Amino acid sequence: MPFYQFNCLSHGLFETYQGICEDHRELCPICKKMANRVFSAPIIMGDLPTLNRAKAVESEANMAVANG
Repeated sequence: MPFYQFNCLSHGLFETYQGICEDHRELCPICKKMANRVFSAPIIMGDLPTLNRAKAVESEANMAVANG
């Protein structure tokens, strides 16, 4: 089950596990008011071939610019 972050207007951010098909709202554990889910970029972990290629291309481009 995915781990999501929610924002309570009164108490700020909190995290909880929630099913991927569930509503994008969750009760704040402090005040029990509904809080909206915070959407953010995913964290990329591991050694992904596509990511490695992109890093290599970026590095080569930076070197070419530096060398004129």
